[in-house]
Amino acid sequence: MTFGGAHARPRRPEHVPAGAAAHAPRPTLVMTVLAVVSSVLVAAGCGSGSSGTTTPTQTKTTHPTKHARRKPSGVGVGATQPVHAGGSKLSVRVSKVINPLRDSAAALPPGERAVGVLVSILNRGPAVYDSSSTTDIGLASSKGEGTPVFAPSGVCATPLRNWDNYIVAGEAKSGCVTFAVASAAKVTAVRFSPHGQAAGRVSWRVG
Repeated sequence: MTFGGAHARPRRPEHVPAGAAAHAPRPTLVMTVLAVVSSVLVAAGCGSGSSGTTTPTQTKTTHPTKHARRKPSGVGVGATQPVHAGGSKLSVRVSKVINPLRDSAAALPPGERAVGVLVSILNRGPAVYDSSSTTDIGLASSKGEGTPVFAPSGVCATPLRNWDNYIVAGEAKSGCVTFAVASAAKVTAVRFSPHGQAAGRVSWRVG
């Protein structure tokens, strides 16, 4: 082929030294090496703040704790317990809990029932024990403390004079105290607190 009347000379191929093609970098191999190096550097940077071998965290499964139902403290109804009341040593016995107490004719608030507690006290001396049964004897229920009420009639009829007033050494007295308790409540315990104080208090579980 001629351009402008002149003969074009064929272009000679550039001279490539022997073995140069074998040493030419391969793009795929270079990229793989760079990726591996980058991964190693990142892993080293993440682990630079800790030492030792990293172990996978194990999740511990917890199960709900079963709480045992607490039983009321004290001995059962019918038992006799020693009570220290100042200069007097008493033997106190809750003989019976009448629940519900019928025919007491007690004036009760709406939604409440009467409960009677029969108690006996022996004074072993040496001092006279002089107190009040309505402050010494208490009744506990699932709805709170029972309230002492006046009972005009029945086995727990309230006497004109408190039955545990002035008990001399060697003397025993017994009586009953009437309480008003919520109709839906469960009676749980009877307590005796000498002179109405917490010191020396004892209790009997009910039920």
